[in-house]
Amino acid sequence: LCLLLFRMLSPMFSICRMPLGHAFLRIDHKKHNVTFIKRFYGTVYGIVFHVLIDLCLAPDTGGIKDNTVTAVITEGTFNYVTRSACIVAYNRIFRMGKPVGKRRFSGIRFAETMGDPITLRIVNRDWQNWTDRMSVFGAEFGDKVTAVRPGHADLTGVLKYDRDDARDILERASARETAARVAVGALCKQFLQACGIEVVSHVIKIGGISVDEGNIDRSKIGSGNSELNCYDEAAEEKMKAKIQEAIQAGDTLGGVFEVIVRGAPLGLGSHIQWDKRLDGKLAWAMMAIQAIKGVEIGAGFQCGELPGSQIHDEMFLDESKKVYRKTNRAGGLEGGMTNGEEICIKACMKPIPTLMQPLNSVDIGSKSEASACKERSDVCAVSAASVVGEAMTAIVMTEAVLDKFGSDAMVDLLRNVTSYKERVQGSL
Repeated sequence: LCLLLFRMLSPMFSICRMPLGHAFLRIDHKKHNVTFIKRFYGTVYGIVFHVLIDLCLAPDTGGIKDNTVTAVITEGTFNYVTRSACIVAYNRIFRMGKPVGKRRFSGIRFAETMGDPITLRIVNRDWQNWTDRMSVFGAEFGDKVTAVRPGHADLTGVLKYDRDDARDILERASARETAARVAVGALCKQFLQACGIEVVSHVIKIGGISVDEGNIDRSKIGSGNSELNCYDEAAEEKMKAKIQEAIQAGDTLGGVFEVIVRGAPLGLGSHIQWDKRLDGKLAWAMMAIQAIKGVEIGAGFQCGELPGSQIHDEMFLDESKKVYRKTNRAGGLEGGMTNGEEICIKACMKPIPTLMQPLNSVDIGSKSEASACKERSDVCAVSAASVVGEAMTAIVMTEAVLDKFGSDAMVDLLRNVTSYKERVQGSL
């Protein structure tokens, strides 16, 4: 009845431009062979994991995942949700930690999934401060946001959707909704671990300060306690100093992070048609993160500068006649498929568009020039974005594994993985 009521009222809610609060919406698309945790954005084959509403505006945000392969879920999985979805990294403002609330789950019994949809819920403790300004019904309350920010969705959004208050746009456009994506990614990471696949990340540049690759032990990435998720201690201290400078100047900083996938078997993805290429899916997933303006796989844009003899990874045979490579400039992907090497994806995040020393802009109400509005915001969120990148990569990799080895029960899926690896390894 609640779902029916929601569907009946949803057009009215759209007209009233208000958030929906607690409703859970399940959308079924084209059937697919067995799924575990399916993607929840764009075109999907199982379900849409529907992010209910931005964390700033509703009591909770949540999602549903359908056709779940039966598997064991450990309590430790959700430590990743706490670390990631609500991470309070170096000099991030305290409000960004407020959506740490109770997490309620369905589809799991006695620490095991049962094959039915899993529901996650993240409670927003800041909601009580917004009940008047974001009320679904009743009179309008509070000042309108009309001084739109350069670099944000504010102006384009209000023009596209015919709004007169940028608040209707900026809250949903905020990256705070990625908390729900990270929650799904946490489950995907555990599923991948059971298949021998690990997804980790690290920050390699902030505000022009880059790490020295020679100072980084790549085997330790994903296991440290760095405040910036950076594994070069010397560079991290310089990054912190750069962030402090930006704080004093009322400015913001961007940067670059790298996501690494270890243990992915050869042959995930496909070359046979454009929408099955795994590199395309991974790049799309990264670009779908707010403020990401560029993505590289492997050597990335260096491929346009160097000759083929210095880009392509030569192949050799070891004593047992097994193929190996001395380099990984392809980033673990060739022809839209994994080639058995580590998958390496870099993403560039632009500086956050909310500056404490606002840029020149326009006021859509008075039709005059004005300083852009100031919302509560971080100075640098590259570290948090790196964790979101992990989650998005884990979701895409989970789909790739299920496309290749899909099954109803984890025991069947793992048997398929083992059998495939034995066949491939025995061929060459």
